[in-house]
Amino acid sequence: MTDRLRKGDTISRAEWHNFVQDKAIQVYMADQGLSEAYFETYRKTLQYVYKPGNEAKVQARVKDSLNNWLVYIIYQYQKNETSMQAYLHRIEQNPKAYFDLCYRSAYTALPKNARKRLPQETFSIIPLRNDAHAEGNWVVYTLLCAYFNDLNHYGALGGHELHHALRPQAEFKLRPEDENVVTVLSRTLNEGSADMVDKKFISDTAHLLLPYQRYFSEFFSDAKTVLPHMDPLLSYPTTKARVREYFRPSDYS
Repeated sequence: MTDRLRKGDTISRAEWHNFVQDKAIQVYMADQGLSEAYFETYRKTLQYVYKPGNEAKVQARVKDSLNNWLVYIIYQYQKNETSMQAYLHRIEQNPKAYFDLCYRSAYTALPKNARKRLPQETFSIIPLRNDAHAEGNWVVYTLLCAYFNDLNHYGALGGHELHHALRPQAEFKLRPEDENVVTVLSRTLNEGSADMVDKKFISDTAHLLLPYQRYFSEFFSDAKTVLPHMDPLLSYPTTKARVREYFRPSDYS
């Protein structure tokens, strides 16, 4: 598809619609709350970035990445396409070695009785956006996220996502009045414990990552504003404040 775009071709709506029907992409879309309209914008932006003669315009917009986020993300795919293909080939050549590292990373933040293998787990890498998601028996990486994180510390991102699947979790019925307290604690534990696997590798000195991916220090600066808002969520009886107001997807997905 990108080979054709480099030659000045376009992607029809029908072809693009068929492409995003891939099951892994659909799982990711559902988790992120992405609409068909969003992916139509993605299609047009993809054509814009790859269109011959647009190089100077793209470079100008990439410099203002926050206001041109899709252009920036797709440009990173374009710029690193050859290296990404080599990365995927490396995994395909020896998947066992790769997943051994992923499991080893996950085990660093798990009790001994949870250090198991998950033969039923499916891993997919999709060539869109920038994020990773674990759901049920499925882990979906976006290629940009997987490539740079594995370039920085091979297997750590996979370890984070496997941690979600491996961590022992209590099952219980939740009363409506307990929803806020239990949800904020469980979400904090779910991401916080998994973050112990990989986030230590994404500090400001992790120069193999893209600048926006080095956000470890932001956890501390953001905490100054987020933690005070969590107080009402933890009060009992619970207030009208809702957990979902404070747990949102990253702006950089």
